[in-house]
Amino acid sequence: MRFTMNRLARILVPPLSICLIAGPALSAASEGIGSEYVIGVGDELAVDVWQEESLSSTATVANDGKILLPAIGPVDAAGETPSGLGQEIARRLSNFNPRISQVTVRVVGYRSRSVSVLGEVASPGRYGFAEIPDLLAVLGEAGGPTPEARLSEVVIVHGDGNGETREVVDLERYIEAGEPSSLPGLRPGDTVFVPGATEGASLGRNVVYVYGEVRDPGIYPLSDGADVVEALLMAGGTTEQADDSDVKVISRSSHVRPLQIDVPKLMNQGSMDSVPKLRPGDTVVVGRRSEFWSGFWDRSREVTLIVSAVASLYFSYHIYRSVR
Repeated sequence: MRFTMNRLARILVPPLSICLIAGPALSAASEGIGSEYVIGVGDELAVDVWQEESLSSTATVANDGKILLPAIGPVDAAGETPSGLGQEIARRLSNFNPRISQVTVRVVGYRSRSVSVLGEVASPGRYGFAEIPDLLAVLGEAGGPTPEARLSEVVIVHGDGNGETREVVDLERYIEAGEPSSLPGLRPGDTVFVPGATEGASLGRNVVYVYGEVRDPGIYPLSDGADVVEALLMAGGTTEQADDSDVKVISRSSHVRPLQIDVPKLMNQGSMDSVPKLRPGDTVVVGRRSEFWSGFWDRSREVTLIVSAVASLYFSYHIYRSVR
């Protein structure tokens, strides 16, 4: 009975602790920060035009920082606040229809400040925040760890402009010590991987980590001479959103600069010898395709919307002139 109770404590207490500790932090991070929020690339915006409902729309901030709107076309959005962007859109729309004086912009998807949570959590996925919270809050947003989670070896892959770095966090120790504030900070674009009991036991051995846009991210055994392509195959291949030309290999040593690989280019050379070999502890991260190309057909639809909206504005303006 003693073993059973200890086992239950190991399974139930960490997830419960995460939910209790993460609650206040997550609620603070998820609270809207109104006009103070700065819009970024990838954010999903809802644009409400009060005096002309037909011009209301949703848009995603493209890699060039712009959104595409009916009647006025591209508008700079990245770096703006929702209230400031709303004022600029209203100003430009009023040139076509003087009745338009109020436009509200709401951020409905915080894609520019998102963290991917994979592995043994209730709801794996990509989560956006107005402000990135701590590790406990992010795991809480993903529904918390499953009973099979090994919280003593949670992997964080940090993304930045120069590549990625990886660190292993003993979350159980942080929880037991009651010092969640000492957890490593998270940044936009980070990936958190919670291994299962079997995967966790193999950490530090002859394994390779495969994350990002693959169908089955996780930790896989590394055979002698295995290369990047083999690692991707073990992870079920890449997803439809994957950018195969943006595959990074991160060495276990923090002193080795991440290696960026264009897999299709290497494969087209006709020799597997040019595909980099992996070493124990390496991490392979597959990037995501540009928002522009992923949403190409949505943009085509928006162009059609612009044409119809211009016609709507034209008739609205002439009706306004005739009523005056």
